[in-house]
Amino acid sequence: MAIINCDIDGVVNNLMDVTISTYNERYGASYTLQDITHYHLENCFEPDVANRMKAIFKEPDIWTKVKPIPNSRDNIQRLVRDGHEIYFSTDNEPHTFGNKVDWLLHYYPFINSSKIICIKDKSLLRCDIMIEDCFEKLIAGQHYHRIIMDQNWNQSNKDWVYDIHRCYNWNDIVEAVNKICESE
Repeated sequence: MAIINCDIDGVVNNLMDVTISTYNERYGASYTLQDITHYHLENCFEPDVANRMKAIFKEPDIWTKVKPIPNSRDNIQRLVRDGHEIYFSTDNEPHTFGNKVDWLLHYYPFINSSKIICIKDKSLLRCDIMIEDCFEKLIAGQHYHRIIMDQNWNQSNKDWVYDIHRCYNWNDIVEAVNKICESE
């Protein structure tokens, strides 16, 4: 069985969808997820747009709109039942971390809150498998297997160079975890 570290935003929730929708409603814009072609918003938008979107991330009310990624709950429960130890990590502003933890525990009540970590440099974490949506965070760590959740902002990366498993949904993630564990 494996120790699995799972990112939260973009892997188990739809925070970016909600951020774009909130921005569009608030400022009369018409951005879509296809406009997010890079993990760092300042590489996708004018500075004022990027800063306003990043400010939305920090609003406590945003968490009332954020939903789980389809099939994430059932598949995470399946991984836990299969004997894997699951941790969740996020690169979050410390003053907003509590809102994210509350959201996670609401939708994933089977998670132990002691397994939710706020950390900037995820390469410091010890695990067997890292699941992320940020390519740069995956390649920073060489001591674990890597799974990337396919998102518009990680399309231009060369997964095969770094032996990264690209997954398009949570069923793919479970399959990748099983393949990794079988190969060990």
